[in-house]
Amino acid sequence: MKARYSGSLAGIACALFALGSAQAADVMTGMPTAADFIEALAPEPAVKVRGIRPKGSAGAMSAPETSVPETSAPGVDLPVVTFEFNSAQLTAQARQVLDQLSGALRSQELAGSRILIEGHTDTVGGAEYNFGLSEQRAEAVGRYLASQQVDPSRLQVLGKGENEPLDHDGTAAVNRRVRVVNLGS
Repeated sequence: MKARYSGSLAGIACALFALGSAQAADVMTGMPTAADFIEALAPEPAVKVRGIRPKGSAGAMSAPETSVPETSAPGVDLPVVTFEFNSAQLTAQARQVLDQLSGALRSQELAGSRILIEGHTDTVGGAEYNFGLSEQRAEAVGRYLASQQVDPSRLQVLGKGENEPLDHDGTAAVNRRVRVVNLGS
């Protein structure tokens, strides 16, 4: 199974190093590259299954070869996509990461995929406010990717608010993130 990004910027750089990719991340910045995003978001090949015909069963038919559906869509948490305090304004660092993501989404490996962009927040502030902020942040990422020649019809945005924390200390910075999920074609 593929490694998925999560955790801090240093954690991402360590995870990429562990993958053994010479082009994994810029060693100086720890930023993921387009190749890293392709690896993290590419759908895993379907497993082929064949039916079995018991010996001696004259009329038995074997089942046709089928694909077993994947149980979870490939996705990546991006705590390195950051925003100005209490806003949906992307930081310069976020734009650098999203430039790499947009390159990956335009690649041959991901060109036919529909992409879900989830916005997440920490628990500071009210739940209703955080939900709205998470939606605005997901929309900001979607607009930025569209400005980088990613077909907007492939993008779906969703605010999750504070409901799915990575760190159950709801105020942790890692909970203020964007998650990108490959929904398939």
